[in-house]
Amino acid sequence: MPALPILKLPIIVLMKILKTIDIEDVIPISLCSRKMYHLVKNFRDKSIPLKLRLDGGNPNVPVQVLRPDGFGLQVEVVEGTSGNLEQVNVNGHLVPIYRAGEELDWKTYWDDKEEGIHSVVEYLSDLFGVKKTIKVTLNHYSEVWLLSYIEKRQGNDYELELQPDLSEEDCHFILQNYHPKIVWILWLNPGNFPISQYLESVEFLYSVWKLSITLDDVLNTNCVELVLQHNEFTESEIKRILQHWTIGAFKRLKFLSLYVKDLNLEHVLGDLDGLTLTRMTGKREYK
Repeated sequence: MPALPILKLPIIVLMKILKTIDIEDVIPISLCSRKMYHLVKNFRDKSIPLKLRLDGGNPNVPVQVLRPDGFGLQVEVVEGTSGNLEQVNVNGHLVPIYRAGEELDWKTYWDDKEEGIHSVVEYLSDLFGVKKTIKVTLNHYSEVWLLSYIEKRQGNDYELELQPDLSEEDCHFILQNYHPKIVWILWLNPGNFPISQYLESVEFLYSVWKLSITLDDVLNTNCVELVLQHNEFTESEIKRILQHWTIGAFKRLKFLSLYVKDLNLEHVLGDLDGLTLTRMTGKREYK
């Protein structure tokens, strides 16, 4: 079957075709030529919001394009060369590229890894209209330079995910020298890390492991959202936190999630001055 001369089609027909392509087809089409790059960039389906993620937990630091449901694709940046592969133009650099079968994973090969990451991020950001990298994952101290790049590119407007292979010393260095708006803590050193000294600068903190934090630390937090899944609080401590909140003492806090055992919610809320307790009879969704 002969190839379809897509560039010879009327522009209205071409626009309709490009709007039907899936996210995984956008990259190979864009790499065909600069003209196809601009066509697919302008006329692809833009109804689904996309995010960029830099996965520093992988040695090849994949740059991922993700949909809200987590489905997506990635372009890996491999330092070195690899055989007689097809070469493509990525942000002005002619580099080898490899795609394995039906996997949504492309490998690009670069002489300079940092230059490769910069180029791939800018290429995908422009192609998919994602102006900022949403999340950076770190699992090795050697990838901390990614944060310098991101903060130079877009300030502190990004999420940082700290993973298990980072030491406590690594985490202190990172949080002292970089200032992500959102921090996810996933490392396996429960109960020891003193997070309180960073609650003034971090706007959103989510931890799936126990941290060294006191009731006073929570009461003095400057966070907008604070989620501590494995720090256990007592009923009386929860009451103090809610009393603190009802008098407007939390300057910025909008969402709080804490772990508490044997909580009598009616008892806690009933003792708060000026607060009326209403039992919900139906499901409510908040956005």
